[in-house]
Amino acid sequence: MSTVNKFIALCFLTFLVTACGYFTGDQGISDYELETMYIDANLLFALALPEPWKEVEQGTWPYPSDDSVAWRSQEQNAAGHPDVVARITSHPPETAIGGFNRLESRFLENRTGFKKISDTETDINGLPALRVVGRFADRQSLVVFITTSRRAFTLEFTAPASEFDAYRLLFEEILQSFRVL
Repeated sequence: MSTVNKFIALCFLTFLVTACGYFTGDQGISDYELETMYIDANLLFALALPEPWKEVEQGTWPYPSDDSVAWRSQEQNAAGHPDVVARITSHPPETAIGGFNRLESRFLENRTGFKKISDTETDINGLPALRVVGRFADRQSLVVFITTSRRAFTLEFTAPASEFDAYRLLFEEILQSFRVL
């Protein structure tokens, strides 16, 4: 794809994502508008995020690596950690060999204490995906594994277990904005 075509595609994607709706949460969760478009040409993805969320600096909690990016909400728990965290990891295509089982196994190796509650094969924007809901300590997570011919992705959304259901619609909205570049 030429540079001009990539630019046009990114402009179109930005236009589509800025048309995203709103999330009105229950249980005292603030209203969020997906108004920040994040585009990562190196990790080959784009998605929309709530404006108040901030990108986590590398080397700080929740420890994003060279192949991942993380964002956090402004709200914090008693330990000073963000209430809500979103992390996207972009894997090279060879990681997708073995499909969802391999991606899930690698994820579980790095998440000691993670207990799977449910899993469902589905698609996200036409891409094959596996949704896993799980829990560790006092947090609950929605983890989505996506495979493409160019990359594999792990999208992880965590919130305090007591507030997870209130954030679930927001997580789904962010997932629907996810695009592979």
